[in-house]
Amino acid sequence: MSNLRSFEGLVTVREMPLRGMITLRGDTEVMTAALKSVGFELPERGMCNGAVVWMSPDEVLVQCPHESVGQTLAALQSATQSMHALALDVSDTRTVFEITGAATREVLAKLAPIDLRSAQFPVGKVRRTRLAQIPCAVWLREESAAEAIIFRSVAEYALGVLQSAAHPQAAVGYFASNKM
Repeated sequence: MSNLRSFEGLVTVREMPLRGMITLRGDTEVMTAALKSVGFELPERGMCNGAVVWMSPDEVLVQCPHESVGQTLAALQSATQSMHALALDVSDTRTVFEITGAATREVLAKLAPIDLRSAQFPVGKVRRTRLAQIPCAVWLREESAAEAIIFRSVAEYALGVLQSAAHPQAAVGYFASNKM
């Protein structure tokens, strides 16, 4: 995908290159064993450990290079074939936007109905929420860098609402002034 979209404003919003994404569903023991078989670890509840995103008590999203999604999916399916589980490639149905800059929390707070203060939303914490009207999963990779996974079919709209929230004349300064 060579036409990746981006925007510079209060933050930089950038569509990320295609990423391998596999939904893995099952109980905790099944997911732990399956992930371990391919060299990944189940993150703590509500967290992202880089490669694996906790989505719900019975679901994680495994991220890997797009080129290796087939191999990773086959290994997960093999590891769970005798168990009640689901491993499904969702790579082509999702896109990832990276939001970076000092106003990352500020921009996300304008769009997502979640408490983005540091104590409630620390680095690595995952929330399934909405950006405007778009279902998404969002987490902070670091204090001034977030990732939001959304459906590819609404990527254009997502970029538009992120651009509006990140417009230089749309600064609010809540997080900067309150040091939360």
